[in-house]
Amino acid sequence: SKFSMEILQKLYGFKKNKNGKVMHNFYSLEFRNCVKKENGSFNVSFLGRIVSVKRIDRFFEVSKILYKKNNRFKFFIGGNGPFKSEFERLFKKSNMEECVKFLGYIKDVRSFLEDVDFMIFSSQGESFGLTALEAIICNVPVFVFSDGGGVTEIFKECNGEFFICRDEKEMAEKILNYKKSDFNFKEFRNCVLKKFSIERYIEDLVEVYRGI
Repeated sequence: SKFSMEILQKLYGFKKNKNGKVMHNFYSLEFRNCVKKENGSFNVSFLGRIVSVKRIDRFFEVSKILYKKNNRFKFFIGGNGPFKSEFERLFKKSNMEECVKFLGYIKDVRSFLEDVDFMIFSSQGESFGLTALEAIICNVPVFVFSDGGGVTEIFKECNGEFFICRDEKEMAEKILNYKKSDFNFKEFRNCVLKKFSIERYIEDLVEVYRGI
């Protein structure tokens, strides 16, 4: 991501090169066939390693607002990591304990995403959001924070600024009021399908090697 390149430039003193090219990561082809399931509730998820950069505390704050407004919301946290037990205690102290599930490592990500209505990508300053790509491809609206780092590039590349939020309150309000008619999510998804595909990556790779 451009975000990662800027960090490397600062850390190692790389000079900004006009001929430099950022090559974004790409999603797996199998996610194109993701089929959305109807679950009768509002399932909100987090998926990833539970480490400091993921800022799952922000996921918790958004969840509190959502649940207070509508107790039909269910929260699913997939992944393991050193901060997992800390956030399990955080949810246990709240009145949402029965609506939250810590699922641990998720082997079949596509099946997991088929049951998800909304995904919160709560990271701060992360290099790139591969899970966000996979969720979008699986027709899951993904909400991110403006200081998310490389993940926000996905949304800016495809005119998805609607899903970029300044804080937890704004994110919760957007989820609560979200209607497919409010934003052309299909157009956003189609852009991601094209711009973050392995085919696009190979095209960029060939272009780089031809220029050497």
